[in-house]
Amino acid sequence: PDPSNPIKPTFISNACLAVDVLGDDFRSHLIDRYCAIEMKEYRRIFKTSDEAGQLDNLQRRFAFFKRILQSHDNERGRIFPPEWQVGQHLCAKFIDFTR
Repeated sequence: PDPSNPIKPTFISNACLAVDVLGDDFRSHLIDRYCAIEMKEYRRIFKTSDEAGQLDNLQRRFAFFKRILQSHDNERGRIFPPEWQVGQHLCAKFIDFTR
């Protein structure tokens, strides 16, 4: 992507409508991919094999995820249709990764 020419949110919102036509499997794949990108840094920092990934760092983990979720809600989350429940998918990924 070209930072000087960002993709307009309305274009992405319209693309989401096209994704709905392609079916549930494609939509799930797209949501999973988006969540993986959003959680990439979280997974890098909080690897279970590293000290940061230990259970006693749960508050740090939650604070980091809270920033991800706020960024999603305030910036990118509005482009997705509400019925896709992308924020809930992010929460599920956080729970899965933290388990």
